[in-house]
Amino acid sequence: MVAGGRLRLSKRAQRRVRGLYGEYVGEQKANLLESAVMARRPDPVMQEVLTVKDLRELQRHLSLLSASHVKEFYNQAHRECCLHERGCPSARSMQQLVQAWKQLRKCR
Repeated sequence: MVAGGRLRLSKRAQRRVRGLYGEYVGEQKANLLESAVMARRPDPVMQEVLTVKDLRELQRHLSLLSASHVKEFYNQAHRECCLHERGCPSARSMQQLVQAWKQLRKCR
């Protein structure tokens, strides 16, 4: 929290900062205090989710494909679900991965 150009911390955070940065004074301490505050989470973004109808349609589509094509679809869905710098995978891509996995289990 910043009030009047000064950074205000809770008492707990002040004790923690004092323990970490006790030897610093002036501008050095002010710069370190700013970095001690935790970053806020980004605003939640509405993720596209497959409806029950969409899931049934995907399941039907996958059941019509050959086993090799289902494996290809599964690999594509798996690549989309890998964690990268952009964050967590979307709910839609996770649902597609699960549906492909279910179809592969049926092909056994």
